[in-house]
Amino acid sequence: MQDEQILHQSQDEFGPLIVLGLGGGELVHALRRFDTGIKVTAVELRAQVIELARRYFQLPIGKKLSIIHQDANLFLEQGDHKKADVIFVDIYGADGVDENQLSETFIANAAALIKTDGYLVLNCWKEHSQNRVLLSHLQRHFSEVRACLTGGGNWVVFAGKTKREITSAGLKSKAHSLSQQLYFTLGRSLTRFALWE
Repeated sequence: MQDEQILHQSQDEFGPLIVLGLGGGELVHALRRFDTGIKVTAVELRAQVIELARRYFQLPIGKKLSIIHQDANLFLEQGDHKKADVIFVDIYGADGVDENQLSETFIANAAALIKTDGYLVLNCWKEHSQNRVLLSHLQRHFSEVRACLTGGGNWVVFAGKTKREITSAGLKSKAHSLSQQLYFTLGRSLTRFALWE
């Protein structure tokens, strides 16, 4: 079923992933728990954040993880990285979400680095659910835009290059097994997972 693809692909099908905004490396840890064979490129602007993630948060350093100390905007503009199945964007500064990640240029550059059946995943705040300009930018570069509000008040956007038929039953089934693998519950958020129109 196509709905399963949004939550899970086999190891053989997964290509490289890009994480823009490393933070403490929690997303990288979750991705590595999901599949130790996944190749992840993490891009982080602040050298101190990279050092803290390595030293205190046991970032899983190895051949499957590349860390690039660079501005995410510049990384996308250069566009010389291998195309990814998914680009995760989790860029926050002292004042909250980095507004650059909501711009047309950022989204267009990200879309250019995503495979034809891939996704852009943006971690935003609840108030971004009302941002019609952001939605318009995403719809211009992606075939389908879905989103969900998490229990913590984040608005997580999944912009897909390919439309997929997604059913609640299929998502619920996959969410249960994936939740156990990732050590956090997906069920509540998935009840809110829907097309963003």
